[in-house]
Amino acid sequence: MKSKRAPAGLGSAGRSFWKEITELYELRPDEHRVLEQAARELDLIARLEAELAEAPTMVRGSQGQLVINGMIQELRQHRSAFTSMMRFLKLPDEAEKEAQKAVDRSTEMRRIANIRHARARGLDRGA
Repeated sequence: MKSKRAPAGLGSAGRSFWKEITELYELRPDEHRVLEQAARELDLIARLEAELAEAPTMVRGSQGQLVINGMIQELRQHRSAFTSMMRFLKLPDEAEKEAQKAVDRSTEMRRIANIRHARARGLDRGA
């Protein structure tokens, strides 16, 4: 499947994610909008992670006390938003898709075998 062109302004994380998803799945227009927002969230998450890698985990609060860096909470919220968007899209993972294909093949082969056995026993009157 051909990838749909990524929206303007996506960073490398967002573009890579967009390409991967649009190559694997055929999405409706509303799903493309959610995918775009999810890709933008990934870009923001990547920026926050890069900033946080250089920042202290604990910082001084307004009263001089040590408190957790506020970027950690922001990062958690954006990861949660990304997860919610992915749940909305309900994309099956590749292992799940392959397992379903195997089940479908098995079901079809069983149906064919049953027809053959019925014919061999003379039970299939219409075929």
